Amino acid sequence: MNINFIFLFLFFLLQGHIVLGQYAFVDNKVDELENLLDCNRMFSDSIDAPDLSYFSLNKMKKARELYEGLGYKAAQEKLLELNRETALDAESMARIANSYRLNGETIEAEQWYRKFIDQNQEPKHFLHYAQVLQINDKCEEAVNWYNKYYQIASKENKVRRSFISNCAEAELMRSARTAIVRELAGVNSDHLEFSPVRYKDGVVFSSTRSKNLFTKSKDSWTNDNFTNLFFASKNEIGIYANVEPFQGFKTSRFHDGAATFNQKGDYMLFTRNRVRSKDEILVLKIFEAHLVNGEWTNIRELPFNSNDFSTCHPTLSPDGKILCFASNRPGGLGGMDIYFSEKVGDTWSEPVNAGAQINTEGNEIFPFIFNETEIYFSSDGHKSIGGLDVFKASRSSTSSMTWKFEHNLGAPINSCYDDFSFYMNSSGEDGFFCSSRNAGTKDDIFEWSFGEEQPVLSETVTVMVIDKATSKPVPNVLVIVRDAKDPNPSSTIMVETNAKGIFEMPVDPEDDLNVQIKTEEYRAYHHKLENIARNDIGYEIFLDKKTASHNVSGNVISATTKLPVPNSMIRFKNKCNNKILETRADGNGNYKIALDCDCEYTVTASKNDFQTVSESLVLEDCKKERRKPIALIPAPTAMQPALTSRKQVKRAEPLALKLEVGKRVVLENIYYDHDKDDIRPDAALRLDQLFKVLSDYPSLEINLLSHTDSRGTEEYNMELSQRRAESAVSYLVNKGISASRLKPIGMGESELLNGCDDGIDCPEGDHQSNRRTEIRVIKMNEEKIEVIYR
Repeated sequence: MNINFIFLFLFFLLQGHIVLGQYAFVDNKVDELENLLDCNRMFSDSIDAPDLSYFSLNKMKKARELYEGLGYKAAQEKLLELNRETALDAESMARIANSYRLNGETIEAEQWYRKFIDQNQEPKHFLHYAQVLQINDKCEEAVNWYNKYYQIASKENKVRRSFISNCAEAELMRSARTAIVRELAGVNSDHLEFSPVRYKDGVVFSSTRSKNLFTKSKDSWTNDNFTNLFFASKNEIGIYANVEPFQGFKTSRFHDGAATFNQKGDYMLFTRNRVRSKDEILVLKIFEAHLVNGEWTNIRELPFNSNDFSTCHPTLSPDGKILCFASNRPGGLGGMDIYFSEKVGDTWSEPVNAGAQINTEGNEIFPFIFNETEIYFSSDGHKSIGGLDVFKASRSSTSSMTWKFEHNLGAPINSCYDDFSFYMNSSGEDGFFCSSRNAGTKDDIFEWSFGEEQPVLSETVTVMVIDKATSKPVPNVLVIVRDAKDPNPSSTIMVETNAKGIFEMPVDPEDDLNVQIKTEEYRAYHHKLENIARNDIGYEIFLDKKTASHNVSGNVISATTKLPVPNSMIRFKNKCNNKILETRADGNGNYKIALDCDCEYTVTASKNDFQTVSESLVLEDCKKERRKPIALIPAPTAMQPALTSRKQVKRAEPLALKLEVGKRVVLENIYYDHDKDDIRPDAALRLDQLFKVLSDYPSLEINLLSHTDSRGTEEYNMELSQRRAESAVSYLVNKGISASRLKPIGMGESELLNGCDDGIDCPEGDHQSNRRTEIRVIKMNEEKIEVIYR
């Protein structure tokens, strides 16, 4: 796109040239612009380039003058001509790259940044190069250069501006698909079109499509015409066409545009540039006008304009009482900020900054008020798909002008190019926006709508799973999603994150969903997502890696014989965060585990034929390894077990299975004793039959799901069910089934089959029914399998 127009009308009159100077605020810290207001600044006649000829030195000087005067296209042409004669220094190459970038020619800009980027360590070049790479859809390279920028940028810039830290973040925004988009082909031309707003039966917009009758001058930044207001009405088939100058509006000598209207259509606010005579700088100001007998008259400045800074991009609330605009006035957070003003009689109140939730060290521009509590704006300071993106914010309370950031609108409103001038019709179902996506250097108007095809977002929510410490995506982890309001197991969704850490889940509006993630590397995640709304384009889930900072070891022995108790289970519940870690004693009864320091733990040890024991452990001194011996008391019936061998178990009932990919089947009669995870002899017979199925069908891959009853805490039951599932998988692996075909999943007490919930007095048989095992086919070559094994 012609990228300078995205900040419409930051115009400067320098050395006789009328130019667009918004990038004085876009780049903010760029050395060549930071003294822009000092119009008496002159350039040295001496140029440190001894190898240049006299004529080349003159060209170099002229190029510098043009560049510093914001004549980027002209400067670029001089430097490229000079480049054919001699090798350019890094500073000259940087000017060529920046000139291309400021005119939206990002492919050429990237090529020139590559030529000098290793020779110049200024943060601004790292940042601009990263932005160009992201616009050019080279995400991995862009992230690399954003990281380099953060390493050398000032602390203030790091805090007040954010960029994608991995490509999965951009992919999450790309996958939103929030609307249907169509180009306004009957309105767009070979010039720039932007800032569309509905007016009566058509649309008012800004464009450079025709020359200004008052002057033959052009904008030397881009060598294009000045902007004027135009109007397009709908034709008989509902297409915007018949473009003509906005009736009744007399254009000024230079730029006019970015208009907004009250509901009656007889009051307009718009942006116009004015000359600050002292040093001939053109600043932006907001003007108001009233429609009288078909003419826009009584044009006057708003009271908070100034000759010392720019004020632009007005938008009115539907009731006409709130005005929102962009400005680089003193006291902001950096670059252009969003401000609000309220109607007081016939004038407007002193502007109030929208705050750090919205404004950044970058630029927040082109605001649009949909209603008194909802605004949309474009920014290059928040995380984006690339270039400028459109974002949403909402009012914190009706009694204040403080606003909170909500989210990036996602694709297809946003793209890797610049997207701005968002507008929504009063229905909230359609509107306009502008983008440079068509050619990369030309701004066009697009129409968006929800319409009949819209409910993509109300059916699917995109979620990205991220490592909290590194901000990198976590690929290939299993996610279990359950409807919190529906205990029916059929409502459970199981899905793995893709290579970019993303998964999608179907939802209905106002759903409450329980999301569970459990991996070996990360702490278990269990969280409720409430009231999934249509405008929620996605979620981010952050996982904490399992941490361990202090070694605890010991041995487990019999309290009566003092002999080791091998293979006993020891669990450590951290009272600081309620997390549970576990380990097993080895064949000699010894164990070792790493735990977080400065916390109290409940230590629980268990083993078949022994009573479970619980003790307290406080870790205060973390300088040396802590010993924690455990003594287990034999159970009263340990010497006379009810089942001492599988010969005493009656023959298993026939196993009948109907297997289909994605379907879940209960394995009848695989039960567990209360609070135990070992395989009972009766369950072993059923698993033997499952082993036969897996042996006969080698393509079969399954999830093995284990459930508990409701007794015990929800978190403990989740851990217990996981151990039970792992015990069943271990049994099958020991018999010769490849572990790659089996995936254990603990479901805890989340899917009870009866009413035996917490606090309900139920007989043991009902609790036993909930302690069950299921299988879910995740892969098989056959379409369906129906088997019976005896």
